[in-house]
Amino acid sequence: MAKHIFECVRPQDWFAAIDLKDAYFHVSILPRHRPFLRFAFEGRAYQYAVLPFGLALSPRVFTKVVKAALVLLREHGVRILNYLDDWLILAHSRDQILLRCIRLLAIPLHGRDTCDIFLSYFKRFEFCGYSPNVRSCKPNTDGISSFENLLANIILRVFVWVVAFIICFGNIFVICLRSCIASENQHHTMAIKSLCCADCLMGVYLLFIGAFDIKYCGEYNRHAQIWMESLSCQLIGSLAMLSTEVSVMMLTYMTLEKYLCIVFPFQHYRAGRKQTLCSLTFIWLLGFIIAVIPFWDKQTFGNFYGRNGVCFPLHSDQTEKPGARCYSTAIFLGLNLLGFMVIVFSYSSMFFSVQKTAKSARQTVFDREVAIAKRFFFIVFTDAMCWIPIFLLKILSLLRVHIAGTIILWVVIFILPINSALNPILYTITTSAFQQRLKQCLKFRCQQTN
Repeated sequence: MAKHIFECVRPQDWFAAIDLKDAYFHVSILPRHRPFLRFAFEGRAYQYAVLPFGLALSPRVFTKVVKAALVLLREHGVRILNYLDDWLILAHSRDQILLRCIRLLAIPLHGRDTCDIFLSYFKRFEFCGYSPNVRSCKPNTDGISSFENLLANIILRVFVWVVAFIICFGNIFVICLRSCIASENQHHTMAIKSLCCADCLMGVYLLFIGAFDIKYCGEYNRHAQIWMESLSCQLIGSLAMLSTEVSVMMLTYMTLEKYLCIVFPFQHYRAGRKQTLCSLTFIWLLGFIIAVIPFWDKQTFGNFYGRNGVCFPLHSDQTEKPGARCYSTAIFLGLNLLGFMVIVFSYSSMFFSVQKTAKSARQTVFDREVAIAKRFFFIVFTDAMCWIPIFLLKILSLLRVHIAGTIILWVVIFILPINSALNPILYTITTSAFQQRLKQCLKFRCQQTN
């Protein structure tokens, strides 16, 4: 046994020992077998209803029962060594060892789904999820989820549906309009429809969050750990990551394309159909790879998407694995910040170039490009207003500054998806070129009807 323990120990491990009280008494005896465990005392006959101490078979029976209970924990990465009623838990940090102990003590070894504990008090709300059968738990919220609901804030529980429907309807409406109305710049239309698809995925993500909030309404704590470790949460989180990264890269690509056309108008840098398809395919493929990489190595990334109820890895804390922290930092403060800086630089250069050449060039040459540039500048401005708080939030979390869960929830439900809701209005519905094409199309249809 000692040799096996040494083989399981890793550098800087923490340990916790648990000795079960009256361990055998947690195992019930089948009623028809109880007569074989009778004994007499002072003229009266008794029989054991639970596994008795002193019986030669008791250690083996108890070991078999405990093995079945501990299989689930080991499948979720809990390192535990057991010998009868003495258990040793191993983990890489103090907080992790506390979580393991709480989860272990929450297992109902007696086979019932009830618990005699009325109130549990923990340092952090996330520990409550490891005691699903407790009647009440303090603190009862982390700002994101509460003891009763997946979304703690009643306003956001309603708002998540409103934003989701606005995003889905707006982007699908733009895709349909762009498909029905012919455009002179088909490559630009192709990029816009691709961006709409990415934004629409954010609406789908919010719909799923709202649906599971309704599913677990009133009893979220009983399902909290199962939900955050489930495949559903992982897939929903990866969907949000895919939407976010593809949207950022798509805006960066469209900005660079417009930058080359305006700053270098005579160099013929405008992408062809084949180049546009290759660029869009590469963006979607890269976004998909970014979203699924955390699934490849659980040892490095841990539960990357399931660290909170909304399944989005924005906030970093002490329980996050170093690999996951580096990866999320590389995405939010690396790739996304780089894209943001490229967009800011490109638009600054575009307007400087237009202002410099407007006096000597024909106005008609630049009117169309400048109008589109201004439109996209407003889109990027709204993106910047949304991304700057996200950058600040990520930096503060890396500096170990305490951030209220309510702020994180507002960022994920309101700030992050707001661009997906506004983009269809900004880059299609309110553009003069699109409105003119729409009027021409409607006028032509009316003439055909008459």
